[in-house]
Amino acid sequence: MKLPLPARRGLSVIEAVVAIMVLALLAVIALPALERTRGAALGNQSRDNLRRIGIGMHAYHTEHKSFPK
Repeated sequence: MKLPLPARRGLSVIEAVVAIMVLALLAVIALPALERTRGAALGNQSRDNLRRIGIGMHAYHTEHKSFPK
């Protein structure tokens, strides 16, 4: 009579290497997209700052009838 084999636990070396390679590939794909998103956000922030400066200048002009010197 044969005894049942014990349940196998853990990963083989090949499975671990494949899992690490998949994670590395996902990171390589995701990093450029994150950089583009960060650049776009910085551009939007700069544009918003200029808009707010313009609104402040117009408010000052409305109140004082001249632009700040």
